[in-house]
Parts: sequence; structure tokens; C-alpha cells
Amino acid sequence: MRIMKGMVPWRTILARPVRHLSCYNGVVSNEDFIAWINSQLRARDWSLRKLSREAGIHHGTISRVLSGHNNPGHDFCDGLAHAFGMASEEVYRLAGLLQSVPDDAAIAESALYLFRRLTVADQERILAMMRALAELSESEKEG
Repeated sequence: MRIMKGMVPWRTILARPVRHLSCYNGVVSNEDFIAWINSQLRARDWSLRKLSREAGIHHGTISRVLSGHNNPGHDFCDGLAHAFGMASEEVYRLAGLLQSVPDDAAIAESALYLFRRLTVADQERILAMMRALAELSESEKEG
């Protein structure tokens, strides 16, 4: 194929690092997502190799995302969610792959994710505690 003046070869376009992730409600900075991943690594005192093992993601892929050469996809975010013990949707939102939700919806999603990881007996205990807290909250509002 002959390249005309002003055209850029597709290999050049694919080789360029993408600096921003688009999302439904604006543009999310890739640097913010990278900073969040680095903060999670520091908080856990993890290396990239440790994250690679925990997330089931090749360390080269993690390096390319952290250097800004690759954008995170759903598989990458799923791996991070697994490694960090979070709902995948939370990581998708941080990466700009899903639209932001109100804080109370995000809290409910996190609670549901954690709730589903519990045994049935623990789920019943949590529900009993939630009912008691709701009753206490209602009585405090009335009193």
C-alpha cells in the first residue's frame, strides 16, 4: 500500500502510547489510574512480580500499563480486582471503563461483593446486625 503525504502508517499509530482513557462521563487520566495502582502496591508492600502472581497477569503487561504504553482492559482490571480483593466494577470505574456512580451506589456494590464472599451463616449474622443497626438508626431519628 502506498502512503500518501500526510498519512500516518497504521503501525506507527498502534505503537504510540495512549495517554488518556475515555469513559462515559468525560476523560479519566491514565496517570491517575497508574498512581492508584502504585499506591495499592505501596500499601501492601508488593512488587510488580507479586502483583503479577496475585492477579494472574503477566508482569510485562503490568509494566506496559504502568508505563502508559498500554491501556488497561477488562481482563487486566479483573486481575487487579482479584488481587486487591475488590469488586471488578470498582476497578473498571477507576480505570475509566465504566461510568461513575453516586457514592451510596458504590458503597452498596462493595458491600454486596464482600457479602457474597461470606458463608451463609456469616451472611445471616451480618443481616441480623444490619437490621439491628437500622432499627437503632430509626429510633435515634424519632427520639
